[in-house]
Amino acid sequence: MKIAIATFITGMIVSLPLVAAESRPDPIADPIPEKIQKGDISVALQDFVQIPESQDSAMPERTNVAHARIQFMTPLPDGSGRLVVNDLRGLLYLIPETGGEPSMYLDVRQHDIGFDDSMFPNETGLAGVAFHPDFGSEGAAGYGKFYTAISVSSDSGEANYLDDNSENHKSVIREWTADDPNSNSFSGSTREIIRIGQFDQNHNIGTLAFNPATNPGDADYGMLYASMGDGGGANDPMEYGQSTFEPMSGIFRIDPLGGEGDSAYGIPADNPFLSSSDFAPETWAYGLRIRRHSLSI
Repeated sequence: MKIAIATFITGMIVSLPLVAAESRPDPIADPIPEKIQKGDISVALQDFVQIPESQDSAMPERTNVAHARIQFMTPLPDGSGRLVVNDLRGLLYLIPETGGEPSMYLDVRQHDIGFDDSMFPNETGLAGVAFHPDFGSEGAAGYGKFYTAISVSSDSGEANYLDDNSENHKSVIREWTADDPNSNSFSGSTREIIRIGQFDQNHNIGTLAFNPATNPGDADYGMLYASMGDGGGANDPMEYGQSTFEPMSGIFRIDPLGGEGDSAYGIPADNPFLSSSDFAPETWAYGLRIRRHSLSI
């Protein structure tokens, strides 16, 4: 890999009162004065897995013709050692703990849920996946369940938030329940959890995650976190970057198994803004405009 380094020097003359100049702290000339010693750590790389090539169903202008549009890799919480990898184009793969040949686990494009990969090459698609911590625990409410963050067409259903401002697409979290959690090929059922309108093609839904440091009985056990952008467009045109009335530009937290009545999900009782009418109750953190600055728990 070649790395090009460019240095830019900008000169600026500013007239300020002498008292202002004298009040400035001295700059730090060398923040690390000690010589940084070279260690003896060596790193060896070897091939682990090759994700199969995927293609978009449409090839609009400026399409990213990448071999595959993988986002991240994470272990399944079932003790099997298997790893899951998502391709933004709508594909989920399972990989053995030792690497090697991946198995096609789920092709979202084959399900009639409004998933539209013709919206590429932007940030839309199968953006996130998280397996319930009880995915491998037979008899538990979360047994066999996992969740995907996907982009769907605007006319495929009514949104929980911003339905009237969803001319580009909608961000959706879906729950999937596997008939056999031990299988490397998904079969089972699916249901929608939440849907949010998107007026532009980027800054949409992203990472999904459960807290891996919790145990059954903990308040945070089984609570689903999701990162969400401001809906896209340059310079935050809808001012969702600091808005609190919808779960945008930040992280929201829900109980995917806690829905009552017509609600497909529950609101955790310890969500930080639950008592404020100025906040969407799902809000966990806000002011994080671009969802690709994803979360890690």
